[in-house]
Amino acid sequence: MRLLNLSTLTSSVALIAALAMAPACGKKDAKAPAAAGSGAASGTAGDSPTGTSADKKVEPTGATKVNPQAAALKGMAVGLLKAFKAKDLKQMVAFAPPGMAEQVKNIKPGDDDHKRMFDENNWRWKSAAAWDGKIKAVRFSGDNKAWVHFHNISDDELAVAAFRKADGKWFFNDFKSPSKKLWDEWGQPKQ
Repeated sequence: MRLLNLSTLTSSVALIAALAMAPACGKKDAKAPAAAGSGAASGTAGDSPTGTSADKKVEPTGATKVNPQAAALKGMAVGLLKAFKAKDLKQMVAFAPPGMAEQVKNIKPGDDDHKRMFDENNWRWKSAAAWDGKIKAVRFSGDNKAWVHFHNISDDELAVAAFRKADGKWFFNDFKSPSKKLWDEWGQPKQ
């Protein structure tokens, strides 16, 4: 697995390395959550003043409780991946930690850093380009680390967006490519 901690990087060149890595690390060719229901099943069952069970909220059969942090991270990952695929640095800045945002803003289309970030031969770009628009899963480690699985690079290797929480807010940390075994052992799954 390739790991690089974005929070310790100090230059735009280092940011490029964190997001795009060197071509030597390239791979061979290799969902956002649904909106909540609108209503009939989750409304009240009557207007009886007696306080009977007919007045209680009715949950749909098979309803799954959604973790609000997992839902927020899924949305962030979708926004990040769409911005990355569009090569839209202005949108990507919204996901960067405050110290890195200024450095990302200084990267201009056509310069070497921009070219390395969006090199179509690296595994990050290939994974984002192959992404089907769906988020597969979210896992948390403690209160401040999360991985969002968005693509299978191979049968045994995944592409994930790693996030860290600082001062109560989630920020993009890096793209990572853990093995399926490491994914299964890392953190706790959340919906």
